Formats: sequence, C-alpha cells, structure tokens
Amino acid sequence: MKRRKRPSTAYEQWEACAPTKDKLQRLWHDLAAEADRLTPDLYRGLNRLLLWEMAKPEGPWTRDMKMGARWAAVWLGIERGKQRSGAALDFAVTRLRDTPARCGREMARKDFNAMERKIGR
Repeated sequence: MKRRKRPSTAYEQWEACAPTKDKLQRLWHDLAAEADRLTPDLYRGLNRLLLWEMAKPEGPWTRDMKMGARWAAVWLGIERGKQRSGAALDFAVTRLRDTPARCGREMARKDFNAMERKIGR
C-alpha cells in the first residue's frame, strides 16, 4: 500500500482539508484587501460565497435552526409579493429542497406561524 505524500506547499495544505471558519475568515480579509484589483462583479460574487460558507452551521441542524430557515424562506416569498397562504409556502418548499430544513407546505406553514407567534407578530 502506498503512503500518502505529505502536502508541502501552502496551497497543497489548504487543499488537504476542508476549510475551517478561521481559514474562511482569513481568506475573506485577504479578499477585502485585494478588492480594488478585482472587477466589482467578481468581488461581490466571491464575497457573497465566502459569507455564505462562513454562515453555515457546523454539525447537525437543531429544530430551532430548521424552524428559523423555514420562517425566513416563507418571509422571503412574502417579501417578493407572493401570497402568504399559497405561493409563499411553495416558494419556501422549493428554496429549502436541498437543505436539512426541507419540508412540505404544511410544515412550512406551521413553522412560519409558530415563529411569528414566538417573535410576537
């Protein structure tokens, strides 16, 4: 059986493991320092991607995290002019399809209403 070669360069070391939150944050600061050398669209895209990755929770999603994601997805649908009782729920179900918060219309409705009560709306 062949032994794996130890990474020698910084790039190889970076590629050897998934980036941690600290590595992502350092990369985000490096990106900000080089912002004037990038096109505005490229900077915005990379910035958004890094912020999205840093915001991801580590470990399994809790019930509250899933509930919050469902509430936010329905709320986003409402903000985009969709009806609260129909299209906004369908929007949330579609948006959350490939996430740990995936659900059907009924669960999206229940969690949205529960969260609205919880925050006092």
